Amino acid sequence: MKRLFLFLLVLALGFVATGYFRGWFEFSTTNAGGKTGLTITTDFEKLKADMKATGAKISAVSKAALDKLSSKTKATSATQSTLTGKLVGFDSTTHTLQIDAEGQTVPIEAPAALTGLEQLVGKNVTITFEKVGEHTVVRSVAEQN
Repeated sequence: MKRLFLFLLVLALGFVATGYFRGWFEFSTTNAGGKTGLTITTDFEKLKADMKATGAKISAVSKAALDKLSSKTKATSATQSTLTGKLVGFDSTTHTLQIDAEGQTVPIEAPAALTGLEQLVGKNVTITFEKVGEHTVVRSVAEQN
């Protein structure tokens, strides 16, 4: 429980520090009647704009990676396709897969809900993609038999 609390504290401090340097938060002090007060001002519009820009950038990177792979994927239905290749790397902090498909290594962002991907590094895998609106999402990563 202590580790969870410490993790959440570090996460919160990181968010506040990032927000301060990005201009999401502003801190000021006031002195009145011998008492000092702290005021925190939040710029929600800037926060929303930065989150939207980050989402757009992630989507663009994922789309570029999928465009590289489009010739290597196999359509299984109108909205789903699969890719077979070797999982050569996995970054657990960004949840990014490094797939070697026909000699080309491409990074693919996987949802955090997919777990156990570290155990598949070095193995041949099949990745299932699903088109949801304008986005393509990784639905599953399974070891090839």
